[in-house]
Amino acid sequence: MAITVNPLPSLADVITGSAIVCLGQTSVTYTVPAIASATSYIWTLPAGAVGTSSTNSITVDFGSTAVSGNITVAGHNDCGDGTVSTLAITVNPIPPTPVISQTENTLSSDATAGNQWYWNGVMLTDATAQTYIPLHTGSYSVNVTLSGCSSELSNIIEVVFTGVVENVTAHNVSTYPNPSHGHFTLSITSAKPEVYDLRILNPLGITVYQRNSLFVNGTLKEDVELRNLPLGVYSVVLNTVDRQIIRKIVID
Repeated sequence: MAITVNPLPSLADVITGSAIVCLGQTSVTYTVPAIASATSYIWTLPAGAVGTSSTNSITVDFGSTAVSGNITVAGHNDCGDGTVSTLAITVNPIPPTPVISQTENTLSSDATAGNQWYWNGVMLTDATAQTYIPLHTGSYSVNVTLSGCSSELSNIIEVVFTGVVENVTAHNVSTYPNPSHGHFTLSITSAKPEVYDLRILNPLGITVYQRNSLFVNGTLKEDVELRNLPLGVYSVVLNTVDRQIIRKIVID
């Protein structure tokens, strides 16, 4: 009697696909190279993850109850199963949707980390702090990204400016000439010794000029050179230990 001895499927190779996913993420594809002698494939998934396949590729949905765990795959034929390959999967939670509020001229997020601010739905470059000083009329919101997972957008706060105005009143600070061609003088008068940190922000909220620890005891005049910058409305922001002063300067 002729006897044929068929082999078990070969050892499964490395599984490719994202090892870090977000809770609720769908349609994540995992693939293993074709396994010799396999007629089908057996996949296992972490608890809460859903997907079925008998081929060397599987598409997985990580539902609201999904937890971190292993994805495994092994080849199968009539003789049995081959040796599995394993990929460890980390399922990160979606951060809570942040809530923003406004105090005078400053917007604040209740999330302490991972903030990204938006103006009229457009991401503001470098606007990633917990607070943001709006520079233009429009709709402001924020979302939070932690461990690669992003929250929904926050509530929206509408900010309105009328013309080129100051959104904080302080009579001891002035900029002149205004408008200017990019070279102007910042004058600060203080009745007591104070230290100011100066930032100038462009229309997107990006810092284009910075001077820290300006000591004022009486009147200080600081010459500022911005003639290499595009035309537009810029914000001059001064911070002391207990207050913030904002002026607008037009470069034309």
